[in-house]
Amino acid sequence: MARPYQRRGNIAQNICRFYQQGHCAYGDGCKFSHTRSESGSRPIQRSEQPCSADAQLEYARWKRTVQKAPIRQDPAAIKELWTSALGVLDTSDKNHRQKIPKDLVDEDHTHGHDHLMQVLMLTPASASPLELDDVVDPFFRVIAHPELLHCISVDSYVGDVYSFISGSGGSRAIPFFERVVTSLVAEQSLVGDSTAKAGLLIPVATSLQELLKRNPRALYNEQLPVLVEILANTCDVLGLAKQSTEYAAVKKSVAEIKRLLNRSSGLLRGTEPEAQKAKAHPTSTYPRQIQLPGTHRHDNDHVDITSIQLLPTEDEIRCDQAEYLPGIAFEEPCLVEGVERLLDRHFRLYRHDNFGEMKLYLNNLIKICEQSPESASRVGVSTDGIRAFTYRGVQVMNAWFEQKSGLEFTLSFPQPDSVREKSAKLRQRWWQDTKRLEEGALVCLLMLTGGQYRTNFLIVTKKNIGLEDHHGLAAGARALTQVKVLSSRGETGNEDQVRHLLTSSIRGKDAGNHVLVEFPTILPSTFLPILENLQEMQRTSRLPFHEWLAPAPDASQDMTPVLVPPPLYARSSSFAFDLSPILRKSATPLTFSPATSDVTNTVSELQERSCLDLGQCEALLSAMGSELALIQGPPGTGKSYLGVQLMRCLIQVKDRAKLGPILVVCYTNHALDQFLEHLMDIGIDKIIRIGGQSKSSALDGKNLRVVSKTEGKSRSERYSLSTSYESLEMFTETIKSKLGGLHKIGISWKILERYVYEKHPRIHRQFLRVDNEGFELASEVDPFNLWRLGKHNSSVRGSQTVGSIRNIVQQAERDVHNLSMQDRQTLITHWVEGQAEATEESILDAQSGFNQTIRTMDMIHDEADRRILETADVIGVTTTGLARRISVLRHLRSKVVVCEEAAEVIEAHMISALVPSIEHCIQIGDHQQLRPSVTDYGLSVESIKGQVFQLDKSQFERLCTGGNNLPPLPISQLNVQRRMRPQISRLIRETQYRRLQDDESVKELHNVVGMRQNLFWLDHQYLEEGSNSEAVSRSKSNDWEVELAHALVRHLVRQGTYKSTDIALLTPYTGQLQKLRKRMGIDFEVVLSDRDETQLAIEGFVDESSTDQNQTSGTGGPNSRLEKAALSKLLRIATVDNFQGEEAKIVVVSLVRSNKDKRVGFLKTDNRINVLLSRAQHGMYLVGNSETYSNIPMWATVLGMLRLDDLVGQSLALCCPRHPETPISCSQPEDFASLSPEDTKAQRVDMLEFRPYAEIDLDETPIIVLTCGHFYTAETLDGHMQLGEVYEMNAEGQFIALKDDTPQLSEHPPCCPDCKRTIPQFSTQRYNRSVNRSVMDEISKRFIVSGTANIAYFDQKLDEVERELDAVRHEISLVRPDQNKSKLAGLNGKKKKVENRFDNLRLDIKRFSKSVSAESQPARKLHDAIVLSMAKSQGLEDQLSTLSISASGPAYPRDNRVLLGARRVDVKALYVIFCHKSQLAGANKTKLHKDDIELGEFFFAACAQLIAETKAVHLPKVSVEATLCYGSAVRLLTEPAERATHSETAKKLLAEAEELCRTSTFKNVAELLNATQEVAKSLKDKWYDPITKDELEAIKKAMVSGRGGLATHSGHWYNCENGHPFAVGECGMPMQQARCPECGAPVGGQHHQSVAGVTRAENMER
Repeated sequence: MARPYQRRGNIAQNICRFYQQGHCAYGDGCKFSHTRSESGSRPIQRSEQPCSADAQLEYARWKRTVQKAPIRQDPAAIKELWTSALGVLDTSDKNHRQKIPKDLVDEDHTHGHDHLMQVLMLTPASASPLELDDVVDPFFRVIAHPELLHCISVDSYVGDVYSFISGSGGSRAIPFFERVVTSLVAEQSLVGDSTAKAGLLIPVATSLQELLKRNPRALYNEQLPVLVEILANTCDVLGLAKQSTEYAAVKKSVAEIKRLLNRSSGLLRGTEPEAQKAKAHPTSTYPRQIQLPGTHRHDNDHVDITSIQLLPTEDEIRCDQAEYLPGIAFEEPCLVEGVERLLDRHFRLYRHDNFGEMKLYLNNLIKICEQSPESASRVGVSTDGIRAFTYRGVQVMNAWFEQKSGLEFTLSFPQPDSVREKSAKLRQRWWQDTKRLEEGALVCLLMLTGGQYRTNFLIVTKKNIGLEDHHGLAAGARALTQVKVLSSRGETGNEDQVRHLLTSSIRGKDAGNHVLVEFPTILPSTFLPILENLQEMQRTSRLPFHEWLAPAPDASQDMTPVLVPPPLYARSSSFAFDLSPILRKSATPLTFSPATSDVTNTVSELQERSCLDLGQCEALLSAMGSELALIQGPPGTGKSYLGVQLMRCLIQVKDRAKLGPILVVCYTNHALDQFLEHLMDIGIDKIIRIGGQSKSSALDGKNLRVVSKTEGKSRSERYSLSTSYESLEMFTETIKSKLGGLHKIGISWKILERYVYEKHPRIHRQFLRVDNEGFELASEVDPFNLWRLGKHNSSVRGSQTVGSIRNIVQQAERDVHNLSMQDRQTLITHWVEGQAEATEESILDAQSGFNQTIRTMDMIHDEADRRILETADVIGVTTTGLARRISVLRHLRSKVVVCEEAAEVIEAHMISALVPSIEHCIQIGDHQQLRPSVTDYGLSVESIKGQVFQLDKSQFERLCTGGNNLPPLPISQLNVQRRMRPQISRLIRETQYRRLQDDESVKELHNVVGMRQNLFWLDHQYLEEGSNSEAVSRSKSNDWEVELAHALVRHLVRQGTYKSTDIALLTPYTGQLQKLRKRMGIDFEVVLSDRDETQLAIEGFVDESSTDQNQTSGTGGPNSRLEKAALSKLLRIATVDNFQGEEAKIVVVSLVRSNKDKRVGFLKTDNRINVLLSRAQHGMYLVGNSETYSNIPMWATVLGMLRLDDLVGQSLALCCPRHPETPISCSQPEDFASLSPEDTKAQRVDMLEFRPYAEIDLDETPIIVLTCGHFYTAETLDGHMQLGEVYEMNAEGQFIALKDDTPQLSEHPPCCPDCKRTIPQFSTQRYNRSVNRSVMDEISKRFIVSGTANIAYFDQKLDEVERELDAVRHEISLVRPDQNKSKLAGLNGKKKKVENRFDNLRLDIKRFSKSVSAESQPARKLHDAIVLSMAKSQGLEDQLSTLSISASGPAYPRDNRVLLGARRVDVKALYVIFCHKSQLAGANKTKLHKDDIELGEFFFAACAQLIAETKAVHLPKVSVEATLCYGSAVRLLTEPAERATHSETAKKLLAEAEELCRTSTFKNVAELLNATQEVAKSLKDKWYDPITKDELEAIKKAMVSGRGGLATHSGHWYNCENGHPFAVGECGMPMQQARCPECGAPVGGQHHQSVAGVTRAENMER
């Protein structure tokens, strides 16, 4: 559920949400706006209905009574009180309804408890049976009232009411309930009228059930079994009809109470599992070796699944014993029976399916890490099929807390090996494409503690791959990811994990031995809610329809046909379904009563008067007449259509039968969206969609998070939210403060003092600066530090350690100064750790309060959601979404659940979807198509091992087929298909559905255009490629089939009859799917389902189709994208598993598997084969090795049928629409290019107006045929070939002259718009110049790419040499010539070597510059060759004048970027050596050599020339970089005149460069602009000139003369870090800090200590 909008600062434009609802508790102090809207209207009151006068009066009457102390044993007063409460609850005013439970428990202002006691004390002695029942009737109706029990926001108050009623262990409630039920029996004997008081039984039974659920200890009351038996018998004593609602409702409640009682009795006995097993099954000979749980295998091995932690514990992961997995057989040893057994089995199997392989992986990894840590550094290791990524060297960097996200941690680890050496951009692309560490991903942090690895399950909270953010995955050498501790509802074992993470975050970089394991295929949000719900159902022993879903073992032997009764709401003879909504227009109504109607006659009449066929009519009535209905719909029989018609009938009786909102449940978001859209199409508008994964724009306004915004809160809810927000802010500030303090903990008395004061006050007193006699310590250093260091008066008196920390503390309390240094350090460490632990506990306490406040707020928002959901006709939700929102949905009064695609839903999900109020469940599906998917193949019915467990057998299939000594439930099968032509439907009719019939409409379907056969198997012997080498995947692929499928789909689309959307390309493997996507993406806009996209990402496949498409298919023209869209539009490619429920006119299947061992893989099961063969309408073409598939029975049958009709062969027979008698056969992909016929008239040849060939007037619009055989209008190809770029055109569009070549290079060689084949030179005279230009452009591009790479290489080498020169120069500056001449000589030699390397690099740069000069560029070489060739031919002058080619040759600015780039590198080299020489001279306080001065002048001239040339050819980046070199070099000049000249030039150039940065866009423009501004600023600052000898003497004289001068005091001269002299008077030692007036560097010092960088200026004192 989305978190409420939170208050974040003073944002004026945000209006306070509480003010909008009418009242804000913050008043004028609120951080949000309380201004009215522009229209001056009052604040918005969301759906807030004004209180009615009746509601106010009724509540006032209740309030007055409950505030008064009750009159003892006054039945009339008691009845009046509870009657008024009932009146309030029956109103529509939520404000007053919610006050009833609060008033009952508000002991400060009401006498609620006293009034409750008055009821509970009623006895037959105080009232006759007639009076007793009459008095307690309103009381029970109040405490069992739906508005009380289902209001989530006051649930805690209702719980308090029931707790008081119960008393200790049910001591008050059980006797009272027994008296009431007994009086009902007694009244029956007195009055004899059972109907008058029978209605009281339902609230009594409901109240008792609610009491036991909220107060489990009451289950152990000794009187409870007697009460339950009396209640069970009361229905019979009163003589209620077994068909009545009262009878069924009471019996249902009693059955659930009995299961609770039996469960509590078993837990109380605590009998050993082995004893139970022996008693229940003394003769079991089942061959499996089973060790039941509860035998202490590990700390999470419990008999009761409600005690099992959902997340595996560390002990569980380390356990090597086999996990207990219950099977399906009744004979197998088990712990429980009936409902408990079913829930237990599915909980354990489903949990193992999600965590089993992960536990095995972690078990092995922990052993490897602990035994040989270096061998665990592999990434992407796969064990038994589970996909995992391992990251080593993990550090917990820090922890932080935000009100929105809670407590989070940052983990840091080295970049994976595959991207460690890549650039930041390539790392960013890799993290994006691999889908690693996505938000919501499950990771396990193995933290090394004491030589062992502890497991911590975390969830990735955010994936940040931005390069600008240094806290992301891609920016630096270490990747950073944000995580939080994974927690499940009701579990408390997470505090230890948080504590360990906090401790590790304190150590930070000191702890880098952790290991992070990512499990991308395990998504906790999809299964943890299901497991939590199964535990809750087990805890309450609740399972609707238990007699059908979990019959007792004794009943399993009865194999007689099962008769499922109608739903509870439809059992009355007076009830009937109105079938009018699905009838054709008719004045005569038609109804169906499950209790009284003749089904045969109703079916016949319904078929006649509606659009339903016979099977659909039978299924519709069967669904209405069975509380648990199963409808099987084979492919194409209209399951969804029938479901929609069924919904129309249910909504018709919704209000009359009090059905509440109808829950529509689907396994996938796609199926749910489709079904809800169908309902909207027929006018059902009151629909609410739960969940944020909907892709339907039509349902955007129906989403719960949108609709719930219109539901206002009650006054008490608004007040609770207001106080909760205040609490959240308080907890947030507390946690943030504590986290800040946690990271500051260290050995500091300022930090430790408070902790020592609280924990060890005696020790604290010994560190006070004032002793007991009032004397204060004279030293400025605090006593703690003196003691810690053992200095001065805290010198060490003890020399021996006293042992344990306890002894050390005791000794310190006596005399802390008597501790040895070792004990002192031990004690300090103990204090630091203790304070850290105390801070951590404070954080955990505050976090617990924060989480509790969030839960309180969630309950309030859930209640608002519940109220809005109650108003809906239909609620749509996935099975996972239902489990996630079960806290809301269990409080809805929904009696009907309709499950689409039920055969694909794993039974754990289906059980979880059975909400408490359900009375009618309708499942629609087909168990002969795909089964639910499971992770562990060993649990699947398809494996030999999995036959014992059958986890992937849906509840739908289990109930349909029976088995395991259970009879099947009645099932309605649809039997008329309206999808496939009979030739295709025959394949599944003779193998799967014997009763399947073809509708008349499919017998008239058209033949596939362009093909001889509508159904064919193209047989081949080309072997599969096997596993993908890069992705950690076992997926298969077949390259030959990829090419064949591509050619066949292109052929079908080119016929002009089919759009690409009419064709589907299917394959069983994701590896093949990826290759098909890449290949088909050249010609088509490929569409994949979300599930296929997700699976590809999980298996590590990267979508390269768009990149390859740009590289392969683009023409560089503006219409290339348009041409592709016109050819293809959309093409659906899918795996078989993710295409169930969909269809296409033509289906092409790539079967992939082709091997000598005849291994079929996925397509060996009948279910998948059935789905594959039933997707096509008009035609289906299978491409595969028939020999490989022939050993599978169903494939063998299919191949036999195809061979009988000669539909299997090694070549496909095509058909030309214009020449149908001409045989065409294609056996290879390349055959299609030359043999494939196409509808010439229908072929689109005008890409501007999208006209086919048939519409072209050849006299006006000529056609040009390309060498590949495709043809287009001249206008189309002229635009496609970009003739306007090479020829001048007049106003009439005629070519009149040649254009000069533009500096813009073409992106791709010209190619055919259709097949993308390159158009060769001289093939079409009209386009020779355009083709030749593109060829020249390709040569130029290679020249530019090669030159750019060389420039980057020289840049890198120059940077390396510059760093080496800086380093050696720095080393020389640290050596004084008069002290270490030998070391100086060595450094000078090292400097010479570096300078020599620089000289060699400079020579390489010059050679490179020469190689890219104008004479060496491709354009100039081509020009010279043309001139030379023409000079040798006859009529040179005439040809030259015709071609207008000058001997000097044209300029090619596009190639100059390489030449000028080389010049820029050369200038940079000059800059580096000039800076080096200048700085070396400055350090040695010598002048530049004459050669170096000339070098400088040459540099400035070359730099200025480069700047001018780059500006002329518009290369701003090179110009700016050269300008920076010029300006930086000016700062190094020492001669004033020379510096003044170049300074003015530099300032001008820098101003121009800054303007270029502001007006141009190029790489790193922001960084270059900043550098330009910095250099310009430095040129404006005051410069320091070297001091002459005369100036030095004048300074000395000025400093030593006068009052206070150095002549009268001792003093010294110093240099700042930049060499500027200053003097210190007085004693000559620095006592205060200042700034150098020349450069601003720190000077002076404190306590006779100079600041860093200050040295003695001895030359000033000579």
